[in-house]
Amino acid sequence: MPLILQAFKWVVSITWRILTQSSPRLLLGRPLPVHGDPALLVAEGRIADLERDFRGAQASMDVLKKNEGKLSASLAECSRRLQDAEAELQQWQEGYREKDAENRKLHGQLRRALDDQKQAQQTTKEDKRTLTALRTQLNDTDTLLKARTLELKDAQQVFSKPDTLSDADILRLVGNLNSQIFQTAAQIADSLIFKNQKFALVEIDAEIDAMVKRTVGEEMLGLLTTVNHEGDPICIQIALQTCMVAFTGYIIETWNFLQRVDDDPFGVVYTNIARYENQSVSRRWRALTRSHLSQVYLQEKNVTALKESLAQFIANVLFTCGLGESLRNIYDTFVDKYGEKISGIVTLTLELRRSMGEEMVSCDLETVVAEGGEIYDAEVMDDAYSTGGARTEPNSAAAHILCTTEHGLRRVERYGDGINGELKSQVTMLLKPKVALESLAEELELWRMDTERREGSVAREVMDVSGIHLDLCVWTEGLRKQADPTGDS
Repeated sequence: MPLILQAFKWVVSITWRILTQSSPRLLLGRPLPVHGDPALLVAEGRIADLERDFRGAQASMDVLKKNEGKLSASLAECSRRLQDAEAELQQWQEGYREKDAENRKLHGQLRRALDDQKQAQQTTKEDKRTLTALRTQLNDTDTLLKARTLELKDAQQVFSKPDTLSDADILRLVGNLNSQIFQTAAQIADSLIFKNQKFALVEIDAEIDAMVKRTVGEEMLGLLTTVNHEGDPICIQIALQTCMVAFTGYIIETWNFLQRVDDDPFGVVYTNIARYENQSVSRRWRALTRSHLSQVYLQEKNVTALKESLAQFIANVLFTCGLGESLRNIYDTFVDKYGEKISGIVTLTLELRRSMGEEMVSCDLETVVAEGGEIYDAEVMDDAYSTGGARTEPNSAAAHILCTTEHGLRRVERYGDGINGELKSQVTMLLKPKVALESLAEELELWRMDTERREGSVAREVMDVSGIHLDLCVWTEGLRKQADPTGDS
């Protein structure tokens, strides 16, 4: 609006100048004389027009002056509004900047949130994979736990199973076996009939000689073959006891009845386990192994073979005594008369074997048989035929063992962790074995050599009992030296 007003003022000023310079009459306010000049007429007409225009412009100027106030007020109002608008705009700009900064901050937060979301999604995927793996592992562990629980229950049933028998029960069985052996040997010896009135020393076949020697020992074999037993068959009784003790001892100790005791792989393995492993483990292994081996090897035919073998060993011993009969007749007669007793001895021995090897798991129980030729030790053995006299020095011949006539029994317990080496053994003698000493021959005045009988010796026949008996080498060569109190075989 101010520019328009200034333009209008400028137009009015220019018009005024033209009028004052062209027509002085206008200034005087009166008309000029009229002349006949046409140019003057045109000029006057023009001036008249300009005057009208001037008056119109002046009227317009008056209107404009009137409107100027209004326009100024409006302009002031507009300026005020503009200032207000500018202030508001500035406020809006400041708000915008604040909002923009906040928006940028939120955008950064959103970007970080998106990154966190992506990372969380990745972590979630990994967690899902981990969870899946853990579930699989948990299922495997649960399956394994169930299997181990069943195994633990089985193990608890196995390892926590108490002994079904006590030491006293085993002692009673050993006592019954010794009693049956003694009674059977005494009955056999007392019932013998020697057909040759004059005892003649005979030469024995090498095979039988070796078998009997391994069973009763060389010294006892000498007594059997050189002494006349018609008057007093005590040597025969002792030899029969020794034979039955050795045979039943082998039955008790052997694992599979196929090898000698020292060569039996099961026995070798158990010896090593017992030396280095926890005793509850080794003894349970021993009980289970013996139980299953008995099921495999102790069939009825094998039990029958054991009875026939014991009968054959006894017949071999009797054959060396000079009965004057063939080995076949001695065997047949003996089986007919004492077959039930021999069967009873084998049955009782198998029961004792089962009780010691399969029922006892709190300790190891072992029968003790002293070997001929060892030095007599009253701490771990008893003299079955002691006359009450004082014994000679241990190194003398009278203080050496001739043979064992009754089983002994000892308990072997091992302790220690087995980490630094072999477990230590503690041996408790529950029942001393009864032995006969080499001095027995002199004490009973039975050592009478007859050289004439040697000159008239004849070869005795040998009985071949194929399929009936087992080789004595298999049954007796590997018998442990059980008189050793340390428990080492």
